[in-house]
Amino acid sequence: MVQPVHLRKARMCASGARQWCERYGLDWRALFQEGLPVEDVEATGDALGLQVAAVAREEANGVGRGQ
Repeated sequence: MVQPVHLRKARMCASGARQWCERYGLDWRALFQEGLPVEDVEATGDALGLQVAAVAREEANGVGRGQ
């Protein structure tokens, strides 16, 4: 799941992220409440979305945590 922390790690600002969600029909509130499926974010095909999804996948796989 893509969480707000992944937006920050991908260096995406909150206002830009909100506009980005609106542009691609992603639920901004859901992002903060339960997260968005990585696949939905990747499906945008947008470079920012792919970057955020990559951060979320890396975290899920333990990359960058010293593992």
